[in-house]
Amino acid sequence: MDQQLILNKKYEMASIKTPFYSLLKEKNMKKINRFLTLGLLTLSLFSCSERPINEGIWIKYTSTSLKIANKDNINIEPFNTVMSINYFKNSKYSFNEDFDSKLESVFLDNIETLHKKFDRHYYYLDDDNNLITSIKTINDSYGTGEEVFCSEELYGLVKLGVEYSELTKGYYNFFAGGLVEFWDEIISEVSDGVEVDRLKQIDPYYSKEQKEIMENYSLSMPTLEEINQLITFNDEKKSIIFNSIDDFIKEDGTILSRSQKDSKYRPSITSGGIAKGYATDLLKINLTKEGYTEGWLNSGSSSITLLSKPSFEEYGYQNIGIADPKTSSFFRKAALTLKLYEESSISTSGNYTIGKSYYLNVEGGRIYRHHIVNPFTGDCPQYHNSVTLYSKNFSNGELDALSTAFVSLSVEEGLKYREELLKQKQGYDLEIIYMDDLPTNADKLQITTTSDFNKSLEIVSEGSKVIYA
Repeated sequence: MDQQLILNKKYEMASIKTPFYSLLKEKNMKKINRFLTLGLLTLSLFSCSERPINEGIWIKYTSTSLKIANKDNINIEPFNTVMSINYFKNSKYSFNEDFDSKLESVFLDNIETLHKKFDRHYYYLDDDNNLITSIKTINDSYGTGEEVFCSEELYGLVKLGVEYSELTKGYYNFFAGGLVEFWDEIISEVSDGVEVDRLKQIDPYYSKEQKEIMENYSLSMPTLEEINQLITFNDEKKSIIFNSIDDFIKEDGTILSRSQKDSKYRPSITSGGIAKGYATDLLKINLTKEGYTEGWLNSGSSSITLLSKPSFEEYGYQNIGIADPKTSSFFRKAALTLKLYEESSISTSGNYTIGKSYYLNVEGGRIYRHHIVNPFTGDCPQYHNSVTLYSKNFSNGELDALSTAFVSLSVEEGLKYREELLKQKQGYDLEIIYMDDLPTNADKLQITTTSDFNKSLEIVSEGSKVIYA
């Protein structure tokens, strides 16, 4: 796996206990443009054994070189992350260059196509210089009554986002775009370096004004009933109408505007927390249709899926390492490892990202600022360093939405919700691995897991405590 770096910035501040601003960047990458608030660098995947060279070779392609020009001819990094395919090319195809070039072409072409449709920030043009219909198109149609005709992929993404907003009882909210943007602006500015006075002006922990705005976004968040009213779907035409909802009136009579297209607190689709996983699902479908079944997809090291049941390893399994979020070089140090014996998917969400994040050292502990928001409080959840979900049945897109929701739930709440979810989804499986601060030492991990993964789970992070739930 390519080496990844964490650059820690430390600022001495007079009135607070030395906050750390952690800036995660990828090796040999230029400063990237923001696309979606997703892409956690929390999983590293490596194979468990080597096969004799005459049986085949491993090849790898990544999206690192792929830059996509938007309508204004600005190059954008697809999905704000690095996506990769690791493929086992057996001896039958070892010297077939067409096999390699076609694999790379299918992989990169699909990433570009899906990015253009799922981006909520920018417009893109097709080969005939027409605007490509995207999440941004849908957002810009809010309250106008315009019928937006979608591709299969875009229509599927919106349906999935609405479904899982309801299924997670709103802890994942597809329409939290305004709140996500609020935090994105704060975290980006602080991570680039600010003075104490400026920090106190923009972080809701210090600023009453910012705290009120954060709470207003939460109060005006669409309820489950309103989510059902927001989108009118036409399955036959694959069209969407993004309906407006009424303004929200606070107890003191203050009106939070939501009904107009330019309303500050109006619903806005954020594909963060679902688009990358859903794109991984579509990549898998399109690759396997072309006959590519021996390998795995790694999307930003947070959404990982095997193309088929592992047959390319000597012992029929794939070894997974889940990185230790407590180490500054966590791409080179795993917290735990486990073996996957069947076709399956994994998704991780947590309090650090490929973009920017920071935490405050304050009296009583740490306050983490990151890209995941709790729609019911408006704040960044503080329960977990990371939540990893594993399933043979749920897709990557579904796991992305679920892992986002689980970050906002305590261990106890999450385990209860898991039971309820599996009763609704008969025949499905879902395993959880929580990584939290050890109560007696915030620099160490307390790992809670619902499975030992066929006794293959091995804890390698020194000083960690393990609880089986």
